[in-house]
Amino acid sequence: MSIATLVKKVSIAAGSTAAIAVGTVVASPVQATTLYSQTNIITNPGAGFNGEDVSQASANVNVAGSTVTGGFRLAQSFTIANPGLWQIDTVSVMAYMTSNYGFPPASPFTGISVNIWDNAPGSPGSNILGSSTTLQSTNWTEVYRTFNGSGNLTNSQRPVMNIAAAFTGLNLSAGNYWVDYALTGTSPTGGTTAFTPYLMTTSGGQPVTLNGNARQFNASTSQWSTISNDGQGVSLPLTVTARQVPEPASILGLLAVGALGATSRLKRKQQQEG
Repeated sequence: MSIATLVKKVSIAAGSTAAIAVGTVVASPVQATTLYSQTNIITNPGAGFNGEDVSQASANVNVAGSTVTGGFRLAQSFTIANPGLWQIDTVSVMAYMTSNYGFPPASPFTGISVNIWDNAPGSPGSNILGSSTTLQSTNWTEVYRTFNGSGNLTNSQRPVMNIAAAFTGLNLSAGNYWVDYALTGTSPTGGTTAFTPYLMTTSGGQPVTLNGNARQFNASTSQWSTISNDGQGVSLPLTVTARQVPEPASILGLLAVGALGATSRLKRKQQQEG
């Protein structure tokens, strides 16, 4: 009998039975695991407006971010190093809309569109493995993005938001993948253009833009291209969470343990009744 059709009926009390089908989740839901996370955008902790953290652009790449609304999409590579099979749970990105905000700033984002690819978008033979347009959550990261220069540290017009998309039904194994995404929303002053900041670090107390291979799609040219600022590539903040898919052997083991326990209880009950 195949695993898909095997069904065990186990007596658990006098006059009652429980049917357990192999392949059915019978334990508590598996908690989501962070499979991939690169989120460091902070360069000046506590140096911003109201004592909040700052992500300041570097001197050589004095660009606050790349457009991710309208006819533009952004793409970032990621790797699943964990062995096994994983059901993708969420994909989270970061972005901001330049505007005048209150404090704390509320997220202006109302929509997200995400694709997961088996290779770089725009590369020959690359394929979309799964997609989502389900906005699960969006919130302020308590970080402001600013341009380079000490006089810009307390600028509060670019509060960086986290935006998470929920996925269902996409299982991935260990390997290299890409995420591409676009966002929608409206800022407090009516703007609809959003930007994603770059991953940052510091050196000698100065902000440094991390190199990377992030890409951008331009609908006016229908082409993907590597983001380059004066010859330097960039990396984008990205987090991917998932729930591990149990191996068939694990499910059988769980079922066997449950059946053994139920049988043992039944025998004890029968002995007591005899």
